[in-house]
Amino acid sequence: APAAAAAAAQRAHILSGVLPISPSQAHTVEISHGGLFPIESDPLMQALPPAAADSLRRWVRLSWNGEPALTMPLPLPAANPGAVQIGTQEGFPDLAPQFTGTVLGQQRSWPTAASIDPAPPVVSTAQFGPVAATVTFPLDRVGRSEPLITTGVPGAGNFIFVRYLAPDSIQFGYDHWGVSGAIGEPIQITPGKSYQLTFTLGSLYPPEGDFWFAPQTGELDRLAKNQVVVRLDGVPVFVVDSPAHESPPGCVTIGENRIGGSSAGTAFSGQLENVRRLPLQRDLFIEPGAEISRQP
Repeated sequence: APAAAAAAAQRAHILSGVLPISPSQAHTVEISHGGLFPIESDPLMQALPPAAADSLRRWVRLSWNGEPALTMPLPLPAANPGAVQIGTQEGFPDLAPQFTGTVLGQQRSWPTAASIDPAPPVVSTAQFGPVAATVTFPLDRVGRSEPLITTGVPGAGNFIFVRYLAPDSIQFGYDHWGVSGAIGEPIQITPGKSYQLTFTLGSLYPPEGDFWFAPQTGELDRLAKNQVVVRLDGVPVFVVDSPAHESPPGCVTIGENRIGGSSAGTAFSGQLENVRRLPLQRDLFIEPGAEISRQP
């Protein structure tokens, strides 16, 4: 692929989810992207419906053993057929130059118009997106603050934390290291009871304008990067309009604070279970100025 396309793909953070493999078993991989098809004026492309031809050019698709594993919008220019390499690459310094497994066979086929979805559903990694977990708050922590989610690095981190006011009363807080902070209203809870907790803050997403946001509107892109929301059993109990320091997925920790700072201790002393990433949805966010109830 051309160097410009390589740089674009690196910016897009395009990864599939975790796929099962067996070292002794053959797997079938099907790949489709704009660089594998001729220019728009080619007779083969002209024979397709315009929406189908446009979809071939604009979407990256990968299936694993017949199941969709990666589908993302990423327009790529047509490449010279002689420049297509199988199992080798150059121009991507973060990748090995050669696949170390065995390519048992390869073939190219032309898709039919009926097989092309003009707007396929996005299938991607769970490395970005809101975080959900089942939480049980501890006893006997009055006066302490503990981390729930920490992102970033020392000096450029972000914290959502819980402060214990009484055995049955807590506050959620947010610290945008070196920039701003906020503390929520007291919330009544039952220690030992399990709650469903959902977090969203800007550092759980790639930079604004990234291809990861492409299926969404610009409004949702901006909300995701500039609003912090904590939901307890589905109720938005803490909302603050604030950006966050950027953070790669590897610098996100749940229930731990590994980067220092003064807003929370080193670890959450309750239980955090079933931690997972959620799809990006509009109803996770709150319209600026909207009235909210802060009791679950």
